[in-house]
Amino acid sequence: FGGAANGNYYFTKEQLVVGVNEISNIQTFAVYPNPAHDVVRVVLTSKQNENANASIYDLNGRLVRSNEIELFGSLQTIDMNINGIAPGVYELVIRTGNEQKVNKLIIQ
Repeated sequence: FGGAANGNYYFTKEQLVVGVNEISNIQTFAVYPNPAHDVVRVVLTSKQNENANASIYDLNGRLVRSNEIELFGSLQTIDMNINGIAPGVYELVIRTGNEQKVNKLIIQ
C-alpha cells in the first residue's frame, strides 16, 4: 500500500505463508479393558522420552485420580488402579509438556 499527496494509491500483492508444525510425541493411546473394574491398562506409543501425567476426570471436570508417568520413546503399558472410584463415565487424560490426549473410560 502506498500513496501520495495527490490522492493516488498503489497496492502490491504479497503472499504470506503461515504454518504450524504440530509435533506430537504420543503416537497411540488406548485404554482397556473398557469398561473396567479394578485396574485399567493404558497403552502408549511415544516418539521420545518425556515426563507425563495420566489423570482421570469425572464428567464435571473434577480430578478423580492422577499418576505421574514416564514415556520411554517406545510402546509401553501402564496399569492404573481404579479401586475406590465410583462406577460411571470418565475421561482419562494423558498430558505432556505441550500435548494432551483424551480417551473415554467407563468404570463399573
